[in-house]
Amino acid sequence: LQGLLDGGAYLALFAASKAENAEIAAVAKAAPYLHGLIATNTTIERPDTLKSLHAGETGGLSGAPLMARSTEVLAGFASELDGALDLAELPAAWNDGMVALLGIRPPDDRLGCLQDIHWFSGAWGYFPTYTLGAMTAAQLYQAAEESLPQLPESLQAGDFRPLMQWLRETVHSQGSRLSGDALITAASGRSLDPEVFKAHLRRRYLDA
Repeated sequence: LQGLLDGGAYLALFAASKAENAEIAAVAKAAPYLHGLIATNTTIERPDTLKSLHAGETGGLSGAPLMARSTEVLAGFASELDGALDLAELPAAWNDGMVALLGIRPPDDRLGCLQDIHWFSGAWGYFPTYTLGAMTAAQLYQAAEESLPQLPESLQAGDFRPLMQWLRETVHSQGSRLSGDALITAASGRSLDPEVFKAHLRRRYLDA
């Protein structure tokens, strides 16, 4: 760790809600070397005891199902770190970190540590994935509209069945057989094209 820090790296560690007490204690010992500690944001699996229609799906959980264990993990870190940073000190520490990393001091907490959950959880990569998702949605919708000329009228009437059927046949049925770009190409006839998204934005926000 020290070698990475000496090389200018910034380190944040993610601790899952399934972390045991011994693991929490071990992570706490590394705290002096870390720039951030992310605790219990999500899991990578679903427990057998989960009562949900989606219990059998792949992927992790976040939110209410993790509340009890997440609270225990947070309490464990608070105990192990022995008040290294009081909650009331967080805004100032965040602002100092912003100055050190980016040369920017937020004018208030709304634009600082409370600005967005992805800031303080270290999930920087989520923002471009949101944009890629919006671009993909615009291109898939254009392709669906070309295949289903009456689609706007159906949606306006609250009838999503034509769109869902098109998605099942064209997108959902492919599962993980294709890469993202290959799937978009197969569904729309071309790879992800920013011009489609730009046209969508113009129609939605400038031409309305």
